[in-house]
Amino acid sequence: MAKARKRQQDDSNPSQQLVAIINHASHATNYCVGGDLPGDLSPGLEVEGVGRIKLPLKPTAAKKLLARCQLAPYGKGTETLVDPGVRNTYELDPKHFQLKGVEWNRAIEQLVEEVAEKLGLPAGRLEARLYKLLLYKSGGFFLPHRDSEKADGMVASLVVVLPGEFGGGRLTVRHGAFETSYSFRAATQLRAKAPSYAAFYADCEHEVEQVTSGHRLCLTYNLVMTPQAERTAKGATPGQSADLDRVAESIATWVAKDPGRPLVFAFDHHYTQKGLSLDLLKGGDRQLAELVVPAAQKVGCEVHLAQVERHLCQFADDGDYGWGYRSRGNSSKSRKIEIGETYEDTLNGRNGSTSNARLNPGEPSPCRPRRFSPGSPSTNGSPRPRSTRASRVTKGIRSIVGITARRWWFGLGNAGTGFSPRKDKRPAFPCSPR
Repeated sequence: MAKARKRQQDDSNPSQQLVAIINHASHATNYCVGGDLPGDLSPGLEVEGVGRIKLPLKPTAAKKLLARCQLAPYGKGTETLVDPGVRNTYELDPKHFQLKGVEWNRAIEQLVEEVAEKLGLPAGRLEARLYKLLLYKSGGFFLPHRDSEKADGMVASLVVVLPGEFGGGRLTVRHGAFETSYSFRAATQLRAKAPSYAAFYADCEHEVEQVTSGHRLCLTYNLVMTPQAERTAKGATPGQSADLDRVAESIATWVAKDPGRPLVFAFDHHYTQKGLSLDLLKGGDRQLAELVVPAAQKVGCEVHLAQVERHLCQFADDGDYGWGYRSRGNSSKSRKIEIGETYEDTLNGRNGSTSNARLNPGEPSPCRPRRFSPGSPSTNGSPRPRSTRASRVTKGIRSIVGITARRWWFGLGNAGTGFSPRKDKRPAFPCSPR
């Protein structure tokens, strides 16, 4: 009797069913990968005005190369800035050098195929495009940052560190609560011959720690998803078909039970306006979409992609009883700010769209539905705000995927990113967390 009651309770909660099904169907992949290339592999680097650069890199050649390079800029919002306090790196554009190694490009192509598989991206569509030659001298570094999308379809970055004796220069990549570091040991030895590499999704925060000695020379590539050729979709396996049927059944149950209540799933990765499409989804987001999109279509729903911005305002008291910061005068002590009640907390969607891009079934990658609470909107899962000192006016941006049932719009994703229904097929904005 108890088991029957429990089964009946589970069956009546489609959001819990979705979490369980997605957990069952998910396969773990990576947000970054690294390793070494063959030890006898050389890029055949020739630099304009310098000539052939022999590896491992020697101090004399490094000085000549440095004279041809310029201090590398970095992006801040819409600006491009040069500040050695943020990025102390030298760069050279591909128009000023050539890679003449006979086997080099073939090895990079093979490496990209392995990277695509490990990152959970479809086979045969990831392409490496040479971007820059970077040279870090002793004292060089790059503070934590994220790569911008330098080309249409760019989803990841590839760094190949060339052999040469140097110390420090460790690369650390972060995604959410996870962190991975690469020391490129094979390329840093006195008689090193093997290039080392690291590839990571472009939205992952990463930094290059200070080079303590020698010169760190590397090639950087943009990893771009090429357009998908028209082809017949591969048939799903029996297990995948069963998962899809269960997801479709849960969505249909949700729509029938409460058609005006949102159902939202948040993406793990960040996306720009240009990069927010089903065809360019990364890692676990792709796995989630490959399961949810056909299930939603099967029960007559449409899939929407959108970005959501949370705006949170709270009362703040620093103990000055209304006088504010200017009343402190000569006081050098910083008072602790007490955060009071919330007087504004809204979610505003932008760039909402219906996407009919095709996905390749049967190419799993990870997703973590334990972080989700579908159909139970609360502020816990809302985009995380970034705080400021005084008024605590904060904003945060995340991407979501949602589905529309009949003439109503729903979010398919993270708790707290619920939407008010509208009687048309467009997303309803603005909205507030429940």
